[in-house]
Amino acid sequence: DSVSAASVSSPSVATAWWYKAPKIYSWYPDPVCNTTGANMDLYGDDFDGFGSQLFFDGTEQTLLYGSTTWLEFQSPAGSKGQHTLKVTNPRQNSKLPDFKGWSDSIQIDYSNSACGGGW
Repeated sequence: DSVSAASVSSPSVATAWWYKAPKIYSWYPDPVCNTTGANMDLYGDDFDGFGSQLFFDGTEQTLLYGSTTWLEFQSPAGSKGQHTLKVTNPRQNSKLPDFKGWSDSIQIDYSNSACGGGW
């Protein structure tokens, strides 16, 4: 979803250029229990709240809460290791049919060590 500097001279591209891009700064919990997933919080700026789209390894997730600085969702169980979370602020511009909006993504760690123990 990148736009070259030379193409910004087009009015339609210039319009897309000014759409706000989401920025993820931090998340909780870290790491995530791989056997159960977790109720996850993402913190950042310029989210579209409930209008944002959130993807876990490419699969869209349902938002439980959304604001311009905080998104919450239930992450699924998954294999141990790194997984990709991507937040997209969807946008459309009829003059740029391939433009779908700006995104930011992070790698999160899934681990057995986050699953805790029984008491």
